[in-house]
Amino acid sequence: MAKNTIYGFLKLIRSGVSLFGCIGLFVSGILAEDLKWFQIEFLLAFLIVFISGSGAFALNDYFDYEVDKINNRTDRPLVTGMISRKIALYTAIIFLIIVVFLSILLNFVAMVFILTSVTLFYLYSISFKKKWFLKNILVAYSYVATIILGSLIIDSSLEPLIIYFAVMGFIIGLANEIMFDIADVKGDNEKG
Repeated sequence: MAKNTIYGFLKLIRSGVSLFGCIGLFVSGILAEDLKWFQIEFLLAFLIVFISGSGAFALNDYFDYEVDKINNRTDRPLVTGMISRKIALYTAIIFLIIVVFLSILLNFVAMVFILTSVTLFYLYSISFKKKWFLKNILVAYSYVATIILGSLIIDSSLEPLIIYFAVMGFIIGLANEIMFDIADVKGDNEKG
């Protein structure tokens, strides 16, 4: 039972995706020449990125429960009963509180960026994902937020190289999300 619950929790927070999201943070820190060996600020940022992503996924599953149930999303731990909706909601709230406290330990610019981003990601799950183009923009932004953050952690400035990669990533992500929506509409029309 405990093994199943742990597995369900790791699926809820999309641990692999949340961990993968941290890569952009370190790549950006290296490209901006801010990351040099071990720095506590990058460890804090790593925790913030992982925990905020995990909390956003938990909240998203909480709000998508009925739709996921109708669509028989057996890859979702709430649908299969591995994790309760209450646990998903508590996880999202607790993780948000942790992120707020951890972000206070970073410089002001990084803190504001983190708190703004996390607010947007939580609002996405609550209501923005129902607004066609806004949801596409937010998902594309989520692809590049860690790249931007990696440059802000130490010196609060965005280097031109980081801006370039963030803009390119955003454009590619936005195009990708729009293509997904077009494919969904086409499938919906074919289905009737």
